Parts: sequence; C-alpha cells; structure tokens
Amino acid sequence: MKRNEFLNRDFLRRISFLVKIALIFFLLKPAMAGDVNDETTRFLKKLDLNYYCLRRQGLKKFKCDLESSRIEKLVKECANKYGWNDERTLSIEKIGFNLLYKENGNWEFGMNSPPPMNGDFDFINTFVVPIANIYAETQNIFKAWAVATIESFPYSSEDESKNEFRIEKTKDGFDFIETLTNDDTVTTSFDPNGKALMSSFDLKGVKGVSKFNYEETSKGYLLKEIEVDFPNNSKQIYQYSYQTISGFWMLSKISMTISDQKKFPDDDALSVVFKNYKIN
Repeated sequence: MKRNEFLNRDFLRRISFLVKIALIFFLLKPAMAGDVNDETTRFLKKLDLNYYCLRRQGLKKFKCDLESSRIEKLVKECANKYGWNDERTLSIEKIGFNLLYKENGNWEFGMNSPPPMNGDFDFINTFVVPIANIYAETQNIFKAWAVATIESFPYSSEDESKNEFRIEKTKDGFDFIETLTNDDTVTTSFDPNGKALMSSFDLKGVKGVSKFNYEETSKGYLLKEIEVDFPNNSKQIYQYSYQTISGFWMLSKISMTISDQKKFPDDDALSVVFKNYKIN
C-alpha cells in the first residue's frame, strides 16, 4: 500500500476522531451504567474544560482562504517546462483553496479555479493529479485538528459507533482500547487528568505510534502537534500554528514534515497558510 494512500484513506481519519471519542466513552461509561452523581457530573465538566474548544468560546461559523507551498512549487515546475505565459502554467498559478465551516458543524473545502482536465496526458499526470492529492491531504490534516479543537463534548460519530471499546487502568493513567469492525486496533494512553499522550495503532497491517503535543493555555489544552512513528524508522510530523482572529485562536498554518528524507525527499513536505478569515 502506498504511504499517501494509507494516510489519506484511513489513518488521519482515525486520528481526527481519536482523542474525542476516547474521552467520551471513558467519561460516559459510568453514566451508561446508571451511576450518575454530582461527583461524576463535576468530573465531566472539569475534563471538558481541560481542552480548548472553539465552539465553547463562541465560534459559530467561519470561512477563509488557503495557500499551499506545494502549489507554488508546481507553478515553478510548470513554468520551467512550458513557460510562464503558457496557459497551463497560468491555470495552475490561479489555483487556491477555500474553506467554509458551517454552524451545523459541517465544513466544505473548495478550489477557486480548478485546473483544466483537457490537457495532454503528461500535463495531467505531472501537475493535475498532484494538485488533487494536495487538495485531499490538506483536508485530512485539517480534519484531524478540527474535531479535536472546534467541537465540544459530547461528540459522537456514526462511523465509530459500531466499534468496541474498553478501558484499562495503568500506573500513569489509563488506556482506551478501540477495536474496529475489521479487527484493527487503536490504543490511546492518557494521563490521570485525561490528557492524551500517545496512540499505538494497527490499521490494515500498518503499525505505528502517534504522539500528541498540546500547549497548555489559560483556556485549555491546544493541539500543536501529532508525531507519527512507523516501524521502518520514518517519522511524519503534523504541526499546527495559530493566530488570534476576533478573540479566537484560529489556524494560521498547518505543515507536514517527513524525517526519512532518503525515502521521502523534501518534495513530500506540505505547508498550508490560512488567511482572509471571516468569522460568525
């Protein structure tokens, strides 16, 4: 299986739900067993407040524009091949992404000027297909952040509702173990306060460990980084930078870097800038 195919189709989707789902099922287990009391209620509320949540801060909706470093690189490569005034280069130069986050919690990605599909095969294969991959990968990395940072408890997903869950106490906190419908597993470790530390996963035979890095702010834990280690000694790091817009900590930049440069050269690096926000 190709590395990008795996990331785009499965792993990042799991990461996007992992932290919220784990905490929800752990915390609601006493309530589902009928053991609801004031102490449980206070604990739920306290743990909810541990994480920075844009919804809780008053965010309703927003839209913004996105610029990708990979698109800029493709423009230069296209110009070197066809010339700066060639219509193929000009069509790529116009490409930009946009994002709309709605009040109902749904989001839409768009492309303001899709590349032409009626060019020669070499142009489509060399430039149009990579643009489609950049578009998909940007969405996945954003979704990993959005579910962990925008939505408040309780959060649920129909995709995850058929999975099996169990909790195991550890000397450093607790483990949340999720068995998926195809017998794949994801185990997330938390400290005693419910802060996600790391996850080990076995998805379709691909094994690895992901580590979470949060910034502790006055308004709760703010997701800054997801580091993914694979058995072949390659490492992928997803980083999230912020800017203050109308009092909200909104994304200013997301990036993906890969440590195994011999296997995956720097043309696999991804950097996306968020700008021109309009909020609520």
